[in-house]
Amino acid sequence: MSMDEPPRLLHTSFLRRWSGETNRIFVLCRGLARRGWKVHLAAPEGSVLCQRAEEAGLPVFTDFRFRRGFRPADFLHDFRTLRKLVDEHRYQIIHTHGAQDTWTAALLSLLGWRFKLVRTRHNSFPIAAHPANRWLYRRGIAQVILVSESLRDGFAGVMSEAQRAAMPVIPSSIDLSGYQCFGEEAAEVREELGLSPDTPLLGVIARLSRNKGQIVLLEAMPRILRQHPDVHLLLVGDGGGRPAAEQRARALGVSDRVHFLGFRHDVPRLQRALTIAILPSRSCDASSATLKEALAAERPVVVTDVGGAEITQNGWSGLIVPPDNAAALADAVDYLLTHPEEAEAMGRHGRQYVLEHYSEEQLVEGTLAVYRRLLGASP
Repeated sequence: MSMDEPPRLLHTSFLRRWSGETNRIFVLCRGLARRGWKVHLAAPEGSVLCQRAEEAGLPVFTDFRFRRGFRPADFLHDFRTLRKLVDEHRYQIIHTHGAQDTWTAALLSLLGWRFKLVRTRHNSFPIAAHPANRWLYRRGIAQVILVSESLRDGFAGVMSEAQRAAMPVIPSSIDLSGYQCFGEEAAEVREELGLSPDTPLLGVIARLSRNKGQIVLLEAMPRILRQHPDVHLLLVGDGGGRPAAEQRARALGVSDRVHFLGFRHDVPRLQRALTIAILPSRSCDASSATLKEALAAERPVVVTDVGGAEITQNGWSGLIVPPDNAAALADAVDYLLTHPEEAEAMGRHGRQYVLEHYSEEQLVEGTLAVYRRLLGASP
């Protein structure tokens, strides 16, 4: 690769909503552009990622659909759109983040268009071990990047042992700018909710969905309240699971202790106000941004062991419990509330760990190393 001209790169995303995954893509594209790369972004029209990328001055292309399922007309549309972009801009790397965009780029590569295809695997959903996926991961993709070590074994049915061992782990970063100085968040948030300054606040900051496990935590609330009757729970975020969660809170008789705050822009402030941050995920959280943010806010955490819990050192920066286990969640919360000095120490340990391991610099430089190796450039 000649460094006389900027390397040309296209990132793609099928997501329309904002999430930890899209935040990673945004941070990476912005960081690469600041380092002189020619970075473009492709996503469906109306995606929050494209809106934020445009605000940051990144070129975006939104004439894509990237819809789930078998949709031949949509796939053909996306293939033709991507082919036109590649012909015009002659990208050296296309970096995909989901199945829809990956297959579109892989077919283009198979038919003779020359670029390196990179895929980041963000979640722990099973990979079907059929011939098409074996071709895709063994020959179609030049490099797979993992966001968590826990994802490696999921490729056993589609990649050789040597290929699996060669996949680098590059964790997602968080923006630490909102976690540098702490003020009176704890008292302010409680006052806004009409609570006393010493009210213990539990919190989950995540999309409301079955996979995120908020209902499992609601199932734990009666047991928690028997031991700590002054506890309140904040559920921050929106999603299709909100009506079911609200209904379950009412059925359990805890709706007066549960605050559904919806989507918020002041996440660092809310994280800092919590007594304990909880991530009760049932699946999918390979490298949770919310968990890292809670640790950066110096909060003790309770997390489930679904892969991303490798971010937490059990008993050092938080407590790890099995997924789908309301009793274990309740016991962990009880332990932290009855051992406040130990909980405070866990918060300090977690913040230090995040500062050392999850900076934006590490995400961008780690990915750059992959690109340079693929393109044959010196660091």
